[in-house]
Amino acid sequence: DRKVPVAGDKVTIPAGMDVVLDISPPALGGLTVDGKLSFADNKDLELTTEWVMLHGELEIGTEAKPHTRKATITLTDKVKGEDFGGMGGNDKSDRGIMIMGGTLSLHGDTKNSWTKLANTATAGSTSIQVLDASGWRVGDEIVLASTDYDPRQAERRTVSAIKGNTITLDRKLEYMHFGK
Repeated sequence: DRKVPVAGDKVTIPAGMDVVLDISPPALGGLTVDGKLSFADNKDLELTTEWVMLHGELEIGTEAKPHTRKATITLTDKVKGEDFGGMGGNDKSDRGIMIMGGTLSLHGDTKNSWTKLANTATAGSTSIQVLDASGWRVGDEIVLASTDYDPRQAERRTVSAIKGNTITLDRKLEYMHFGK
């Protein structure tokens, strides 16, 4: 029996139940996994929720069979000050994935998941030079790690073109990323 939750629902997958996510449901108010939740690998999927409490298993690909499509988990914070972990005090859990006796298994495509900059990427630049762009595709999302002491200088961009090891980005970089 298949029931798609409505926006804001707090969903529990009971122990002993194995659910395969094959649609992108509306934004949830929270997700408790006592059984197993796995992502289907036949299309790009998105799970948007305030939080995930994991007592069972959340699987997006396995080591033997990595997930090949895009799987996105977005943690919202629409319910301020919520304590889904029940910790109280200064340890209040407002959003996140809390693993309490559960298993989080995330295995994606590993052919070429990261590379280094071939030279420094300047702030305002719309392209970067990398050492190895093999296997990367237009539409891939990349993150340029911060090379500053401020970790907030990490930047997410989408690849809009690739020529050799030159990557054209969907928008300008806000920060310099050291690459020598």
